[in-house]
Amino acid sequence: MTLYAATSNNNKIKEFNDVLSELGLSVENASHIWKLPEVIEDGKTFEDNAQKKALEIAAYTGRNIFAEDSGLEVFSLNAEPGIYSARYGGENLSDVDKNDLILKKLGKNPNRSARYVCVLAFATPHGIIDTTEGEVRGSIAREPAGKNGFGYDPIFIPDGYQKTFGELDKSIKNSISHRTCAIHNACSKNLFDTRKWK
Repeated sequence: MTLYAATSNNNKIKEFNDVLSELGLSVENASHIWKLPEVIEDGKTFEDNAQKKALEIAAYTGRNIFAEDSGLEVFSLNAEPGIYSARYGGENLSDVDKNDLILKKLGKNPNRSARYVCVLAFATPHGIIDTTEGEVRGSIAREPAGKNGFGYDPIFIPDGYQKTFGELDKSIKNSISHRTCAIHNACSKNLFDTRKWK
């Protein structure tokens, strides 16, 4: 079964497929099939943004859609970058720049606790079906390490490990990540079987 995801981030699509392929499912980037309108992510929470994307793209395409909003929250930075993770510090900053900005703001602060959050929203053209959330807790490294993953992976050390997501093997990240947790929660509700959506 093919699922349609409302995201332009191909790294996320790859992670979805890595996890869901084990269930015999595949994910297509909806923007590769339809010329989609831009969805303004002006919500106050990850759930707000995920639902808005799912609703607008489902209504536009006339198809069942799931959307995702995710990000990093650093507790001693008042949960920054949070819902602004993708555009933290400005639209034109690279992932490297955004990581450096967080490290600069943290400085030598000993409280480096953080979490990755992912919210999935499922919608038909007629409305929202459900949402699920996943998280992985950890801490912010003193300096970037590793070239695996994307986004803030080189500075995020998940609890129970000594290496960043950027250093850990993909199979390890995919077994514990916030995105995987959200997927498993969705699977427990049978949300990826869109034939049952009403």
